[in-house]
This record gives sequence, C-alpha cells and structure tokens, in this order.
Amino acid sequence: EEKVNEKQGDNRKFESLSTFEQLPKEIMWLIFDHASQSVFDLRLTSRTVSNRIDKYANQETTDPLVDKFTILFHHPRVAGSRLTPGMMKFTITVPTCKSALFELRLKLNRFPFLHGPFPASPYAPFVLGRFRRHYSVAEAESEYEVYLGDADQMKLVVECVGRRIGSVFIRQNTFNVASRVLEGTKFGKLGFSIITNDDVSCLMNAIKLHDVDHLLLYAGDDMSITNQVSFLLGMASLLRSLCIIQRPANA
Repeated sequence: EEKVNEKQGDNRKFESLSTFEQLPKEIMWLIFDHASQSVFDLRLTSRTVSNRIDKYANQETTDPLVDKFTILFHHPRVAGSRLTPGMMKFTITVPTCKSALFELRLKLNRFPFLHGPFPASPYAPFVLGRFRRHYSVAEAESEYEVYLGDADQMKLVVECVGRRIGSVFIRQNTFNVASRVLEGTKFGKLGFSIITNDDVSCLMNAIKLHDVDHLLLYAGDDMSITNQVSFLLGMASLLRSLCIIQRPANA
C-alpha cells in the first residue's frame, strides 16, 4: 500500500509540471543549446528548470566553451602597483553566443564579475578574484579577465572554463604554475614563450599530456636552447603544425 501511495504521489508531482518541465533531459538540453543566451531568464521560470540548467551548465562537452585561455604571471615593476609577485592574470575569450552560459558557470562557482571596458593601464585599480568583461570587435566574442593569487581559485577558474579549451597561451615565467592549473585539460592549440632548456622538457610533456596538435612559439633573442635543431625535430615529431615567431628579447 505504501508503494502504491508513493507511486500516486510521484504521478501527481509529474502532472503538476508544465509541458516544458516534463520534457526528457536530452530534449531540454538541446533547447538550452539553441537558447544559451537565455539561461538566466529560463532559470527564473521554475525550480525544476533552474536545476536542469545548472546541471547543463556544468556538463563536459566535446565542443569547447572557451576559444582562448591566456595565463600571465605578474612581476610588477611600477611603483604603487597593486599587483603583487606571484599573482596570476587570466584572460578568457568566449563566443558571445555562449557568454551567458560561461557567466552562469562563474555564478555557480561564486565568481563575481564586472561589466564594462578594461582599464587603460594594466596597473589600474582592479578587484582581486573578480572577473571583468568586455566585448570585442562586432561583439562576436566576449573577453573576461581576472587576477588571482590563490591556487584553489585558479583551479576553480579551470572548472568554469571546462576540460576542453580551443587554444591556450602561456606567457614566459608562467609554465610551472600553468601546468598545475591546466591539469586534466585538453587543447589543440598552444602558444608559448620559450626561454631555457628547462622549458623544452616542460613543453614536450605538455604537448603529450594535453593532446596539442598546433604550437605557436614566440622565440626571443634571449632564448637559450643548447641544441635547437634537435629541439625542432622533436617538436616536428609531436605536432601537426609549428609556427615560430621571432621577437626581440625585451618584447
């Protein structure tokens, strides 16, 4: 009798849902795919829809949510700067059609963000741990930046970005930290500033670990690799394409 009553209760609960709420998860998620910019409005319709959208936002997909992820390690040289040694700057580029979905991930991970243009100077006032957003040309892409000094927050950023990323750019003096932050992620394209022999080993490991197919290498006059021919041959054996850009040492 208890099982019968329980089943009847479940039936009444199902009947009380709207037609949209009764849709199978797979169909509802297809709708979210086509209306990803409306996820915040849809979350207000009911608790059931809100819960499903939150699960949808946190799912891992085969297509990357983030087009470009740049990691920069700061060594401030300007007097009075609020940037401190060891602080990381992340710049994240997302197609504008998916920006609401990315911002929902930020919200679910308790990351606040600001609307509006970036400061004209990289040393202008900022809020640690708070994302700032602006739109790029033709508003086809939304770009976000955040300054972080905490390793746990850095890992949370990657949770928001997802395990699949379009391309990653790692600036010099960042690789050791970046490799820990990016643990478990996959990205087909990597941009990297290489300096010493130690970086070669790290770079080779990263290419294998993250399934990198295409490498953009910024080579400065200060690059000190003992055997550059061997290095290039090693890269060629791992990659589908390699682009080397020569730049001055002080660039």
